[in-house]
Amino acid sequence: MSIIRHTGIVTDTKNEKISVRINDALTCHSCGLKNACGKHDEEPKFFEISVKENYSRGETVYLEMNSELGLKAMLLAFFFPFLVLIIVIMLSLQFFNELIASIIGVGFVSLYYWILQKNENLIEKKIHLNISKTTKE
Repeated sequence: MSIIRHTGIVTDTKNEKISVRINDALTCHSCGLKNACGKHDEEPKFFEISVKENYSRGETVYLEMNSELGLKAMLLAFFFPFLVLIIVIMLSLQFFNELIASIIGVGFVSLYYWILQKNENLIEKKIHLNISKTTKE
């Protein structure tokens, strides 16, 4: 079980949440989940993280995640909705034409993502990024 670690910069702080910008392509190249994550291109990526400590804008931080949790996140975000789409379309084709079956499939995938969004707090407790301050040398 390995740890995925990125260096980021705090861009915004609101109540107990901070926004962190990551633009570290070198770190992404060594990451085992870089192709599945979609975060490995040159553009900066932003993450919103719940924190208990105080962070200030412009502060450099480390974002860490267990690779097993990264895999769970990829399953929730990409694999399961694809599975829902395929299963619903295959079942719908038994009763409707391709157009209607496709629309029903997209509707179910939309429902899946809506349910994920409504359960964001529950998912955030199980799949979370650890954040720590970098030490000044």
